[in-house]
Amino acid sequence: MFRSNEQRTGYVPASTQPQQWQLQWRFETGGNVFSTPAIAGGLVYFGSRDKQVYAVDVRTGQERWRFVTQRGISAAAAILADTLYIGSEDGRFYAIERHTGQEQWQTAIGYPIVSSAAVTADTIFVGSGGARPGMPGGALHALALADGRERWQFAPPLGFYSSPAVADGVVVCGSRDGQLYALDAQTGALRWAFAAGSEIVSTPAIADDAVYFAGGDAHLYALDLASGALKWAWQTQQALVDASPALAQGLVFLGGKDGAFYALQAQTGQPQWQQHIKEAEPASFGSPLVVGEIVCCGCSDGRFYAWEAATGQELWRYQMGARIWTSPAFGDGLLAVGAGSDRCVYAFR
Repeated sequence: MFRSNEQRTGYVPASTQPQQWQLQWRFETGGNVFSTPAIAGGLVYFGSRDKQVYAVDVRTGQERWRFVTQRGISAAAAILADTLYIGSEDGRFYAIERHTGQEQWQTAIGYPIVSSAAVTADTIFVGSGGARPGMPGGALHALALADGRERWQFAPPLGFYSSPAVADGVVVCGSRDGQLYALDAQTGALRWAFAAGSEIVSTPAIADDAVYFAGGDAHLYALDLASGALKWAWQTQQALVDASPALAQGLVFLGGKDGAFYALQAQTGQPQWQQHIKEAEPASFGSPLVVGEIVCCGCSDGRFYAWEAATGQELWRYQMGARIWTSPAFGDGLLAVGAGSDRCVYAFR
């Protein structure tokens, strides 16, 4: 699922991985691709602004099926067993048989869904609303896995662009109202809330009893998961609006809108290393993925980068020529990323 797991760590364990990926295929859709791919069982799944969900063969890049909704799809799919779960900006959440593309059920949420679902053994957690800054309405929803029936919802003043993270019976998600909310996963009762200095569209990540998230106030925060107490905060030069952190090897990885990619110590927030993209206008990084010992990330400069996670040494880059807005995904030995502005998904091996 989005950011690899329900804790949203953006980390995929891998004993071996190539330092130099080769392009295997490119798949073009009819609209911009903001949906981060999901890879499972020999297929790559992703949505597009052309209102469709696609399933593409991992090896060949050939389309297996497509599923049509009424509006664009920016959310990433989540896969559990034989079912794909995804929300659309048509205000509906869908369960789709992942081999055939046949609908199993749908639930009318009522507000656009750009949040990517976290799927557990019996419950789906997903945000709605928040597709545009200041747009009222929306909630964090808990849906029954079997039939999409709503179990509870939590509705702050503004909705959720951020995707929920789940761990230890707690659901954490950032709102457009500038609050990070922690809710009881069973009941939806508020455990705690933390006020950042601006809206939160970054997806939080949970590891080692702490939750990490970036705010539109140019800060990266680390909070205690149980209480919401601040552990540390670290500031960049410009606002961190879109990117979500990745966690691995005791480090937090995050790209900013100041053209810099950062690795910080997870316990203290102290910088470990950084890479800076020097251009006439500051570059903007997407959300990173850590594959084994390598951290990779797309950038608005049209390049896809891979660095050694421990040191920041650049290992590889690929020039796509289009702004890269999605997070990469890794599975079945394949690295896939949507370029966004050229309507394509690229796959490397």
